[in-house]
Amino acid sequence: MNSQTLTYDCYYNIFENFLYNDRSTLFACLLVTKVWCDMIFRLLYENPFEILKNKNYLIISTLKKFLNEGEITRLQKFSRKRITIRKPLYNYPEYIKVFDQKNIRKAIIGWLCIKKIELNDETKDNIVTLFHHMLLRQCKNIRQMNISSTSLIRDIFNNRFIEKNIINLSNLKSIQFDFGGDLSNSTFLEFLRKFSNICLSLEYLQINIDKYNSVPPPTEEICSIIKKQRNLKRFKISNDESRTHTFRTANPQNNLLDDIFLSLKDSLVSLDFVYINFKGVSFRKFKDLSNLKYLKFHNCKKITLENCEDLKSFKLRELSIQSPKLKSEVKILMIRYFGGSLHRLIIDKPTIPIIEEMLSCSHLETLDVKIGSNVTLEVLEQFKRLNIKNLNLSSSSDCKDCVFKNLAKNLPLSVKVVTIRYPRSHNTKQFLDNVHCYLTTINLQNKIKFDPILDYIERSNNQLKRLGVATLENNKSNILKRIEDKGVKVVDFNSIYRESDYE
Repeated sequence: MNSQTLTYDCYYNIFENFLYNDRSTLFACLLVTKVWCDMIFRLLYENPFEILKNKNYLIISTLKKFLNEGEITRLQKFSRKRITIRKPLYNYPEYIKVFDQKNIRKAIIGWLCIKKIELNDETKDNIVTLFHHMLLRQCKNIRQMNISSTSLIRDIFNNRFIEKNIINLSNLKSIQFDFGGDLSNSTFLEFLRKFSNICLSLEYLQINIDKYNSVPPPTEEICSIIKKQRNLKRFKISNDESRTHTFRTANPQNNLLDDIFLSLKDSLVSLDFVYINFKGVSFRKFKDLSNLKYLKFHNCKKITLENCEDLKSFKLRELSIQSPKLKSEVKILMIRYFGGSLHRLIIDKPTIPIIEEMLSCSHLETLDVKIGSNVTLEVLEQFKRLNIKNLNLSSSSDCKDCVFKNLAKNLPLSVKVVTIRYPRSHNTKQFLDNVHCYLTTINLQNKIKFDPILDYIERSNNQLKRLGVATLENNKSNILKRIEDKGVKVVDFNSIYRESDYE
């Protein structure tokens, strides 16, 4: 076929959808034609710090070529090295779509290590911020961002820079803000104000407030960002319960919470609270979130039975209650109110009353539970009453073999897919030796011995169709090959397990 018969966009879609994770093939195609080279570089640099996880320091050697004179001067001062810049082949920063400060920092620290540049932590942080400065200036197609306020409060940033370059974030779809350091810094506050005016089409917003920061977060600026969104679908807020300045007891702050929920009433699909103290907080305005389908409470406290009453009108698909400090009656009431529509329930420390309440969840398909060595046989025996298809199981490090054995013996025949997170080999063996023979998918996160799985396949007369394993690319064992020879498709753990069903 003549290469000209397919359009640029068609080739790009082929590379993106079928070869994106096949790096060796992509690199092999680089020199086929100039057009292919351009397309592949665009793909490779969409998220370069993630692609080359173990060698992402190599990216820094390329990106330093895009530093301007002022940035080069600073880098030479910090590193005490002369920096030579050669003109690059492509404008790589324009291709970057994912800005993740943690991966960027890791790459820079790795680059400094390879170059044998020994610096103190403060100087390293200044160099990291310098590259943030360059990327925010050069990257014009960022779609996903994870950024900390601690970078934006350093002296390399100023209001003029924010004014000139904030437009580069106008196409942003997802952002995670980590609030720490001096949250009253004028440049940082200016960034938030400009951000609220330019970034209007976010679909995901996450706010993490540093639990060690005694300075209240910029509530007005946060709320302004949220209220101006046109189609925000997912919102997550994380805070230390002992320092919850924002969404807590004061009436003005409760009113802000009401305003936020009112502004998101037609778009919000997923709402996630982490380490939030709900003392004195009203849930009345939750009722306005007509499209809410996914609700999570992780390590939250002070939710009352009255709060649950305000939630009962929702038709949720997924509920996560992983909050040990919440009263059992609150968890039970949530399950009761949402049970008619729930497809997935994520809960810690199941009890007999909680499991009994699950029996009324007529659409429940997936159950995520965490068990420890203190779970009783009486609780495990209740599992056989459930009518679920998928069980996602995580266990504490001290979980005894007998717990896995008893759970396996009481697993309902309706369960076809089992995911076990953080298993130990002997726990897994006890489970597989005692579970029923009708599982079609087994998914194991940790590295384990595959002999028990092979034994299970033979015992179940080859019912198993898929096996999920961790670090698939490193597993080349003969037993794994024998498992594949029996018709079992071996895939990566994360291709089966998802922390949420929300896409």
